[in-house]
Amino acid sequence: MERRSIACLCRRRSLQAPRGQQPPWADEEIGFPAMCEKTAKRRLRRDMPLSVYQSAARMEEAHEEQGLHSWIHPDKGVMSGDGEVIAPNYNDVTPTAQHIISPPSLEDEAKMAAEKGREVFTQFWKRLTNAERGRLNPLIEILKTIVEKADNAQST
Repeated sequence: MERRSIACLCRRRSLQAPRGQQPPWADEEIGFPAMCEKTAKRRLRRDMPLSVYQSAARMEEAHEEQGLHSWIHPDKGVMSGDGEVIAPNYNDVTPTAQHIISPPSLEDEAKMAAEKGREVFTQFWKRLTNAERGRLNPLIEILKTIVEKADNAQST
């Protein structure tokens, strides 16, 4: 960040919040440093490639949620402290708006239940009407295979 930008941040501290409340910038110990950090990250994010930002987010997630120490290797991506590659937790496929707002089809819902194992799939199957079960009959062998894979993955 430029010196001029830092001076601008310092001026923000003196701004008044609406209705006489103190703005977060006014707190010297917690608010001001946190708000400056947030501002710096936002400004840096605008210039970073998305892949770098995703790697940084994955590093933070590995530390905060999994307790792993990590670093970014220029060729391999995010690595754990013991040298193993930490797989990304994001999907490169961007869904369409229609896909996001529309409910899943009966077939998709059946596959999602099957991927969670026998117990979840059995509960899903019990709530179906006879007509819905009839619609899923052509997929029953595929669904059985998915359930078996899910159960095997859970048992290991």
